[in-house]
Amino acid sequence: TWGRRCWFVESERNLSHLGKLETELKKIRKKNTQQEIIIKQSSPDNDVKPACMESSDELNNQENQWLNKVVPFSRKQEYDEVLKISKHYWGMLPEPKMTTEFSYHLVNTLTITYLKMEQFDMALHWAKVYDTFDFASTGRIDSGEKDYYVAIAYYENGVFEKAQEYFSIANKKSKGRCFQLLFGDKYKKVFKGSV
Repeated sequence: TWGRRCWFVESERNLSHLGKLETELKKIRKKNTQQEIIIKQSSPDNDVKPACMESSDELNNQENQWLNKVVPFSRKQEYDEVLKISKHYWGMLPEPKMTTEFSYHLVNTLTITYLKMEQFDMALHWAKVYDTFDFASTGRIDSGEKDYYVAIAYYENGVFEKAQEYFSIANKKSKGRCFQLLFGDKYKKVFKGSV
């Protein structure tokens, strides 16, 4: 059907969000390695590694495993597998869950995947979880990406006032760049039509 073809074309065109995740992970790993070196150099016993670093390393390893498993399924548009794998790793995250880069990537992927599958009730469930992400604890810059996908989930569930609120926030934070993300053409028109 026409709708499925559009969905296929749009998802192919925007598979880059997983590539962006891989790039971000490389930056985070480099930063963590630099922090480890500083901690090691400042430690009186150079063999001592703080517990927080062990958990950070463990999260990095889990994130690498997750990416290695999920990317091939995403490329083949086998979204049920993407969801299954992502939920498995979500269950492995320590509490509080929404305070790590890995949790950001997981809920981003879960929200987007449900949107691609047009399972909008589940997309909204994960978007609400996504909306609780603690940017301050991770030092992650709030670019409006989260607000954009939360807006889409609200819109597709008929909660237009909330959607408009989140589109407006995303637009302001990103200076309009959020509409270059996945599904951007459609929702830019929606946003522009309601302003």
